[in-house]
Amino acid sequence: MSMPACDRPGCTGVIDQTGFCDRCGRRPPREARSPSSPRIGARGRGRGSWVSGDLLSPPVLDLPAPESQVGRTLLRVDRQVCGECGRPAGRGYRGQPALTEGYCEHCGARFSFSLKLREGDLVDGRYEVVGPLSRGGMGWVYLARARRLNDIHVVLKGLINTEDRTARRFADNERLALISLDHPNIVRILDFVSHPDPVSGNPTEYIVMEYVGGPTLSELKTGSAWPGHGPLTVDLAITYVLEILAALDYLHGEGLLHCDVKPANAIRTANRVKVIDLGAVREIGDRHSAVVGTRDYQVPAEEISEHGLTVGSDLYTVGRTLEVLVQVAEEVRGQRSGSGAIAVGLDSLRQVIKRATAPIEHRFTSAAEMSTQLKGVLREIVGLRGRTVRPVSSTVFEDPVVLLDAGLGSVPPLSRWTGVPLATTAPVNQPPAPAAVVAGLPAPRVHPADPAADLLARTGAASPSSLIRVLAEGRDDPSAVVASVEVPLVDCRAHAAVADLPGASARLAEAERLLGAGGAHDWRLAWHRGLVALAAGDTGAAEAHFVEVYQALPGEQVPKLVLGLCREILGRAEAAEHCYRAVWAGDPAQVSAAFGLARIRLGRGDRAGAVAILGSVPTTSRHSAAARIAAVRVLCGRISPADGADPVLPTAAHFAEAGRRLAALGLDEDPEVRLRASAHEVALDQIRAGGQVLPDGVLFAAVPATPPRRGLRARVRRRWPARVRATSPASPTSPSGTAGTAGTADRAPVAPLTERRVRELLEELYGRLAEQAHNPDDHGVLIDRANAVRPTTWW
Repeated sequence: MSMPACDRPGCTGVIDQTGFCDRCGRRPPREARSPSSPRIGARGRGRGSWVSGDLLSPPVLDLPAPESQVGRTLLRVDRQVCGECGRPAGRGYRGQPALTEGYCEHCGARFSFSLKLREGDLVDGRYEVVGPLSRGGMGWVYLARARRLNDIHVVLKGLINTEDRTARRFADNERLALISLDHPNIVRILDFVSHPDPVSGNPTEYIVMEYVGGPTLSELKTGSAWPGHGPLTVDLAITYVLEILAALDYLHGEGLLHCDVKPANAIRTANRVKVIDLGAVREIGDRHSAVVGTRDYQVPAEEISEHGLTVGSDLYTVGRTLEVLVQVAEEVRGQRSGSGAIAVGLDSLRQVIKRATAPIEHRFTSAAEMSTQLKGVLREIVGLRGRTVRPVSSTVFEDPVVLLDAGLGSVPPLSRWTGVPLATTAPVNQPPAPAAVVAGLPAPRVHPADPAADLLARTGAASPSSLIRVLAEGRDDPSAVVASVEVPLVDCRAHAAVADLPGASARLAEAERLLGAGGAHDWRLAWHRGLVALAAGDTGAAEAHFVEVYQALPGEQVPKLVLGLCREILGRAEAAEHCYRAVWAGDPAQVSAAFGLARIRLGRGDRAGAVAILGSVPTTSRHSAAARIAAVRVLCGRISPADGADPVLPTAAHFAEAGRRLAALGLDEDPEVRLRASAHEVALDQIRAGGQVLPDGVLFAAVPATPPRRGLRARVRRRWPARVRATSPASPTSPSGTAGTAGTADRAPVAPLTERRVRELLEELYGRLAEQAHNPDDHGVLIDRANAVRPTTWW
């Protein structure tokens, strides 16, 4: 697919996969911003408005008086360099003290590293100097009082070396950049003033900025104590970097790059993080200004030489900042990959860092995109720590609708008895079939800028077969379909869902052709390759493709969900569990992950653990009823151990609990009969295997110690059609009649269940199932089942 042309007058470049012109470096117009990558939350300047929202609210810090910070940091003489040639200047040698004034021994340029302002100096007749606070990369920073503004504290920032023409140019850049910026995560400029240099008498310019109190992230990184803050945790590190990304998103939207993000250039104020030191700010696309940055945080020189400084290079500095903070946080918390409650969340976090610091073609394309993924990881980690997080719709994938539960969350259909041999009772912890996964996974959202976005929006709810037909009919429209990448991708999913592998592969190949070279870094192709492989039954290949998607979108839950399903199908229960835990912790709407965790626990023989997981599904979820049904089936079903041992049957206690839960479900008569029938089959298997004799509880109808003899009427009624049977009165000992069951239990002594009694109950249930048959063949099959299970009698 051809790249869109740059709209800047006179430019012949194109907008490449980074989202910027490959020639001038300009971004497209703001209206081209995709709704899937919105501006990072616009917030006011009030207290407590963190980008992380309600996921994590760092404590409000009590900051010390500004005067107490004066003189804490001075210029280290072992770092003095000449402003002209960049080589050491004025440093001490063989016991001789360092010089703060003089001439460079290498190029002869004059240098001056001395303080230019002293306590009590009045700058521009308005700002009274209190003393030096620290030094930035290009200038001394002084604390002052604004005499005309009620003596509020402000900051004056000047030059370290007034003879440094490069530093002066960067000061001018900072002034121009700051004068129009207004964002809660960026230090605000208040004024520009000048004051005579105490040595040369020449005027020195100063930027007047708001005073931003608090520790830098570099100070927090080194473990410096700060009252009320505590140790730097992974959660806090992510929260602080989200604030930095909000500032960068704003700067990039204004056509500017920061170029020098690092922990030392971000201050943790009382209630947020502010980015400071904008001396390296430049316009996007500027390939002429000198490159300024910090070696340990800047992109490699080869990238700068080929691409210049870009949005991608800014994101690289954020990735390095995050990496440094997380490394320290892990040491503080003693967290390492493979251990601890949040280990799986740390893996996702490392994927964010890995992509942010990857080669430019693999990097995030915007601060908003990186922020979205990082916030998803924070949700995951917060959830893994045991806190409840609210469901939030993904900007990348559709909301989950289909429950991938392999039927566990629904009452068995009548076909369970009309189409399966009597001796077969499937374990309740079987994973979903690959075909069901392909058809039921949440789909990627259609890119709003795609030419066919409107067409696809109108066909969103169509079945796969209907969708294939609609897209085939619309393929002749060159204005909407021919140039669309989303149409073949949607068509590919539809063909895969109906197991048309040649059709799915052909449509995927078409999408690859349209994307061209840009497809090498497009996660959508990896996603659809995974779907096609899964539909073909090659789960191992599918997993490899979905790993690519996870690496590109580490904050999304759907890629982790499908990885968990693939690994469960492949028999790697522990790896699947890691994925399911991350998904369920990060998004309570992904109930398929809860069912996955329940199946993993069942594979270990932990019925109680499985029931507990199912019980954690919120009552407000659309799948709440399915989770309650699944809990009953888990308690009274057979399970297949993960180690391949013989199936495990429920105990008497499990059946009793299942009965109590069944009574609370409030099912209609027909589904309740089917659920009871499946439980009775397992009970019969247990007794025949020599297991415990089951007590007669709610699940099994209580009967007198000596059952009544069955007469001709009962045998004849089994052969009546459903419409006639429906008018017959229910038996007082019917296993489906809740009131009858309770009344009988209160009035009659309860006898332990024997194989004969279970057979009698199951015979009656099969007869009741026959009433639900929709055709004579199914009716006959169910009557045959009833006759086959009936205990031997003399009549």
